[in-house]
Amino acid sequence: MYSQIHALALFAPVAALMVILPGPDFVLISRTALAEGRARGQAAALGVACGILLHTGAAIIGLSAIIAGSPLLFGLLTWAGIVYLGWIGIASLRQGARMAGSVADIDEHTSRPVPVMTYGQAFRQGFLTNVLNPKAVLSFLTLLPQFMSHTAPLWPQFLALGGMLSLFCLVWFSTLSWLLGRIRRTFSGPVFQRRLHLGAGCVFLLCATLLFFFHAGRLF
Repeated sequence: MYSQIHALALFAPVAALMVILPGPDFVLISRTALAEGRARGQAAALGVACGILLHTGAAIIGLSAIIAGSPLLFGLLTWAGIVYLGWIGIASLRQGARMAGSVADIDEHTSRPVPVMTYGQAFRQGFLTNVLNPKAVLSFLTLLPQFMSHTAPLWPQFLALGGMLSLFCLVWFSTLSWLLGRIRRTFSGPVFQRRLHLGAGCVFLLCATLLFFFHAGRLF
């Protein structure tokens, strides 16, 4: 018991750093909170946290090891991630282009932009952005075992470490959504919103490109 608590204490700062470092999840949550509001940003944050729980379950039953050990399956997951990030990026660029010269719809009661994304769509984007990230699979197979005891059952340890990582994600991204939602009215102008979508689209396409070269490096 002491060794497991000690391992969790050692993993906590590493997990926090993994969550806080900017990546596709961070960009998605920031864009959603600023463009769609705090609640939808938090729905996307819940999707990211659930994605980590799915990775945890896959690691427990050995599916992650099968995917990582199969060039075909890992390649399919990587291409799915590339296509999805590219699709989000293009959709964001198109939305930003459509906003050129337009005025954002403002709620007359709150003086805030009217959301165009449902809670389900926000959750799904957060969930898929995390689940289709092949680096998450590798992280669960390479990083988490460094904090696990091989003399004890592995699945409770995977569950504890993955649960901690999921909880950190939910807390951090929910807090980020709340903070950005609080200042959303300040950035509700069409010029900023247009630049937000265009900038986020470029970042998503950059992430897709980097993921492509990551996969190409594994192939060659």
